[in-house]
Amino acid sequence: MKKYKLWTDKLDLPLIMLIFFILMSCLSCTNDLSRGKAKEILSTPIQVIDRRIPFILSIATIWGPPRGLQFDRNQEEGMLMERLREGGYVDLEINKEYDLVITPKDKLKPYIYKSDKYAVNIFIAEAKIDEITGITQVPMDASVREVQYKIKIVPNELSKIFTLTGEEKTDTTRRAYIRKFDDGWRREKSH
Repeated sequence: MKKYKLWTDKLDLPLIMLIFFILMSCLSCTNDLSRGKAKEILSTPIQVIDRRIPFILSIATIWGPPRGLQFDRNQEEGMLMERLREGGYVDLEINKEYDLVITPKDKLKPYIYKSDKYAVNIFIAEAKIDEITGITQVPMDASVREVQYKIKIVPNELSKIFTLTGEEKTDTTRRAYIRKFDDGWRREKSH
């Protein structure tokens, strides 16, 4: 019977070190930030373009003397409230102090993302990440990556009432910083 010698019988230290460095290189490559992972991190929370709708407006200071729901069409806020009412998003009433009381209806609820005792914040468009255009390591800090990405503005039906401004409706290129922690990558608040 023929005996076979295993290569481990003779320790070949340079070969073992070479295999170790190759494995470590491969492991460190998979630990870097991918474009897909960067997009996932930057997409949460969803970025919105918003407007604030108060629950009460003083009619006298905005539209002059009370005239029921006949708003001065030259006043932007009056026009917005009337258009919201016409669209079925809010109810409008005048209370005994001659204040305009704005009550959100069910149709508006999917667009409300924040409220307090004075108003609701609604989103009129989402700023979605369209594409990650580049990832670079920040000089002097190997745990931080600068991510450049393109934003695409996606308006909803409320943007027909609340017009997007020039800057709000323009797709732009932005940058963010993402840091590597022991449990994964996280977006930096500021850099």
